[in-house]
Amino acid sequence: YRLLRRSAMLPRGLRAMRALRGLGRCPLGRAFAEDAAKATATATATQASPVNPKPSGLPMTTPGAPGAVRPKVVIVGTGWASFRVLADIDTKKNDVTVISPRNHLLFTPMLASSALGTVNQRSICQPVRPLTAKKNATYYESSVVGVDKEKQLVTCKTLGGQEYNLPYDKLVVGIGFQPNDFNIPGVKENALFMKETADATRFKDHVLEKLEEAAYCHALDNDLTLSDEEKWKIQELLTFIVVGGGPTGVELAGELTDFLYNEVANLYKNLKPYIRVHMFTYDLLNTFDEKLQDYAITHLRKKQNVQVHLGAFVQKVEPNVVHVKLGESAMSIRYGTLVWCAGIKPHPFVSDFGFAMNDKGSQILVDPFLKVKGERTSMPSEIVQPLKITGCHRPPKWPINKVSIWLKPWAWTRARPSPSSFTTRALWHTWVDSQQSWPTFLVSVVSLASWHSSLGVSPIGFYNFPCGIASCW
Repeated sequence: YRLLRRSAMLPRGLRAMRALRGLGRCPLGRAFAEDAAKATATATATQASPVNPKPSGLPMTTPGAPGAVRPKVVIVGTGWASFRVLADIDTKKNDVTVISPRNHLLFTPMLASSALGTVNQRSICQPVRPLTAKKNATYYESSVVGVDKEKQLVTCKTLGGQEYNLPYDKLVVGIGFQPNDFNIPGVKENALFMKETADATRFKDHVLEKLEEAAYCHALDNDLTLSDEEKWKIQELLTFIVVGGGPTGVELAGELTDFLYNEVANLYKNLKPYIRVHMFTYDLLNTFDEKLQDYAITHLRKKQNVQVHLGAFVQKVEPNVVHVKLGESAMSIRYGTLVWCAGIKPHPFVSDFGFAMNDKGSQILVDPFLKVKGERTSMPSEIVQPLKITGCHRPPKWPINKVSIWLKPWAWTRARPSPSSFTTRALWHTWVDSQQSWPTFLVSVVSLASWHSSLGVSPIGFYNFPCGIASCW
């Protein structure tokens, strides 16, 4: 305890190293070292046993050492999770491959703004190539269409339709979702979507095309006077429909009306009276607080001039007409632009692979360590790779009780971690439950750190542990 107090001003890594050296000077420290040596010997024997045999033709070397065979880690997708794994993984210990048809990370909350020029599209995209080059990883611009779990192969399909296979030892799935059309007739063929950068570009071009068409359609009969039929045609071209009242739909409706009633009203002054914006949704922002929902509805209707139709169900979408059911009644509206923001669903790769899914079949079931349930995988609590602590290799099953009893008073006086200090909510609940049983919490943190170590990912930055010993990877 006094040793740790004296080294409190040192950097975290040096402080933990000095603390570990000091453990050998006391009976408890010697007992810790003896137990750790026994556990290391047990781990070595386990790795060489028939239960965990040495792979034929592969040397038993430390990952990252010269001549070591690096496990092949395949990351599917370039979304938030996949991009973070790629940024944090140690490519000296792993042969990393990234597969995705999208060659950039997209900041989706600003996608609707980029579609209408509020922000530049380049400012919300982070290319993946510079990161893969920096990390010495490999990137393939392809889609994953299948996985052979027995042979550990992923089948990829290029944008041109060609297929090829890539081997893997560890597979990271982070491909996100795709728009859900709920099998409503005509949605795929006639609606626009707002999920990818290509969707935003397509939407922008479509809106500009409708504006120009509305500007010249009355002159096609060589008569510049507006007839009633031409007025109806212009209003149809300038009728914009947003289906879905989630964050994407609300954001798009707000950005669209800002664009139409400001820029378009100044540039196409004769078209402003014909602009109509409708939103069809069952409810609005149902995952938010009720006060926020009411505020959003009032703001859209009164300040944004959006005609919000609640309790609406789209029945069918035709090239220029949408059929909607509102309670007991039905209505049809002619439109020029229809954007579908009504929901998301898994990609075919996820739904066809056979992952353990939730009851709705929309999400993959994982354990607190984000490992897919039911899949053949090495759990963090197993002795698969040595647990590295300040240069010492120890398996996760180390004499935690002795260390926890000795460090508990010091840890409580140093800091009490907050929920944001933990990778998952499950770990925070483990902390809360373990205030009277400190060793249980230490085992959980060590298990998490061992999983990070097996991937070559540094736990620093994911959580802050009050004891310097466990936070110095």
